[in-house]
Amino acid sequence: MKSGRSESLKICYLLETTDLSGGVRVVFDQVRALAQLGHQSCVLSRHGSHLWYPYDVPVQYVSDWDYPIDQKPDILVGTFWTTIDPALHMKATQVVHLCQGCEWNTPEYELIREQIEAVYAYPIPKITIGDWLTDQIYAKFDRNLFHVENVGQIVDVSLFQRPPFFQRVLRRFKRPPFNILIVGMFDAWVKGISIALDAVARLRYQGIPIRLIRVATSESRINEETITPVDAFYCNIPALEMVRIYQDADIFLASSRWSEGFGLPFAEALACGLPAVASAIPSYMSFDSRKDYACFVPEGDAMAMAETTRNLMADVGLRNRLTRRGPEVINKNFGAKMVGQRLEKYFKRLLNE
Repeated sequence: MKSGRSESLKICYLLETTDLSGGVRVVFDQVRALAQLGHQSCVLSRHGSHLWYPYDVPVQYVSDWDYPIDQKPDILVGTFWTTIDPALHMKATQVVHLCQGCEWNTPEYELIREQIEAVYAYPIPKITIGDWLTDQIYAKFDRNLFHVENVGQIVDVSLFQRPPFFQRVLRRFKRPPFNILIVGMFDAWVKGISIALDAVARLRYQGIPIRLIRVATSESRINEETITPVDAFYCNIPALEMVRIYQDADIFLASSRWSEGFGLPFAEALACGLPAVASAIPSYMSFDSRKDYACFVPEGDAMAMAETTRNLMADVGLRNRLTRRGPEVINKNFGAKMVGQRLEKYFKRLLNE
């Protein structure tokens, strides 16, 4: 293949399921970004429904991975460790492993950790959504095994935007009860939802009135209310509805643990100008070098999260500054065109080599 290849590439992503999740949205956003650059990008999946995604994306559903795909792709992207072996058995010029997190570091996968590590050790190129993930992979595996390329992350800044002007004015003069928003699966250890709920419980114990809003992809309200009452619980909310929820909230609590791959809800909240209190973990802290777009607290420290949230409630000037700063950071660093061009450049380089 000649250097400087300029023709359209055929790129296929393998997904176990297309059901709503941050990881699936990342894949769809990459597919869309590549299509906007003129490439033939698509998704191949065995399960799920992608109707929650607000844009058209080509998805082919198959009963099993042995099902013949329509065209031989130039690039076949495995999106989870379970899709890498099927990708290697399909006919593609190049297989790439998309890494959105380090699954071997989470308690949920403790019993199959060796299987996951064995797949990650395959000598095939890997792409990540941030340098913190690249560093974690290279810290675990021999650098000579494979190359890891950080292509960055996409946040849909055309959809997730600050609320209308009148809502922003009202937010400036907000008085209790504050609408506090927490997003993520309660049962996923990495999301640390119980930490944020504990912080809210501590604030309520101090007599501070709070309206707690929860968004998750599975029903867990009964278990969560053993920690503190939930005023509104939403399950499997599509992106268009999530925009309204972000814009109507007053403060966002992001309590993920250190192995969080990115934290898309945190980034979307910032894009909507929502002041946030977040755990000081590598992914959250990497959005911008100034680290002034949220109030950061030690990971896993519910007391610190409660205290910082109380201070944020009382400091209208800080809330106003975060409302402005969040969208600046997200718009600057997480545009779809920029990530699409990085993917295009890297995929072409792989094929040319």
